[in-house]
Amino acid sequence: MTSDCGPLEKSANLLMLAESETTEITQALTVLCPDWTLSQARVERFLAGGYSNRNYRIRYAEQRFVLRLPGANTTTDFAAEQVLLDNLATLFERSAAERFTTPSPAVPPPAIPPPAMALAETVAASIQHGWLLTRWVEQPVLAQANGVTAEQLASYLAALHQRLQKLPSDQSSPTTLVESIVDDLSLLYVDPSSQQRLREQLLVLLQAASPSEICHIDLNPWNLLFDGDNGWITLDWETRNLAPPLFDLVTLCDGYALNHGYSLERTNQLALHCLEIYNQRMQTSYSGVELETMRTLFRWREYAWAAARLVQGTLRSAVQDDVLTQRRTYAELLAPDAAALGIALIPD
Repeated sequence: MTSDCGPLEKSANLLMLAESETTEITQALTVLCPDWTLSQARVERFLAGGYSNRNYRIRYAEQRFVLRLPGANTTTDFAAEQVLLDNLATLFERSAAERFTTPSPAVPPPAIPPPAMALAETVAASIQHGWLLTRWVEQPVLAQANGVTAEQLASYLAALHQRLQKLPSDQSSPTTLVESIVDDLSLLYVDPSSQQRLREQLLVLLQAASPSEICHIDLNPWNLLFDGDNGWITLDWETRNLAPPLFDLVTLCDGYALNHGYSLERTNQLALHCLEIYNQRMQTSYSGVELETMRTLFRWREYAWAAARLVQGTLRSAVQDDVLTQRRTYAELLAPDAAALGIALIPD
């Protein structure tokens, strides 16, 4: 890509893109795709679903791609992320024909076939900058999919976890999840004793759960592409870490339920039904008590993330209202736990 080939082209709805943003997109494409002709690359859409990163749909030579630019406060280890993506690509290719590990004779066959699963194809990446270019997939995000059943959610999660169990071990730690929550809340609570009480309580929740395994950690409905015909594509792996498997189940079920306006009762029913199917598929025996333990940990994570991002003031206006709603929702749900710890939450 040469600088005398003309400026990067933008769709009409992106003409107000800040000059600094246009410059960064141009720099990223120059590094990631040196053979491209810049004047033929078109920024078609800003993809509003991402909160931590900025994502754009790019068109070039009649093909579409997604360009990820890291957010201002990212802490992602991009080198580790690239190793993970390479390992995952190998696993997903190897298991595409298998689709699912054959259950033992004592386990009834699933009511529906195991789900088709894939990763977004990585076209190019820059570990130094955190830039990532993947191939665009014409498939809706889970947040836009109505009527998804507990069978579909649990079957997907079981298939995902079976693949993750085959990953090589790394240096991640289950306490990373707790420390990330406390770090976010440190922006709100300057009192060290409050931080320590919360850390101790969260570690109790973590230790009361099942042994940790490699999990995605952030299976919210904007990080999954799904339709009934083409199956599932899992996005945004930068937060993956050791955690109890039910943390992923709660994130998936409660995230979908919240996004679709479910009542608490209906959310609980969905999660319990998912738990039953997941236990059957994975031949595990996780309990409803463990599910509630992980739900409390999940709520603290969601509240802490939203509250910290609002304090930092780094959110785009397009997602500001959604994050405010998230902070308000989880502040209300956590009020009894926070009061017991002597921590004042910010409801609005």
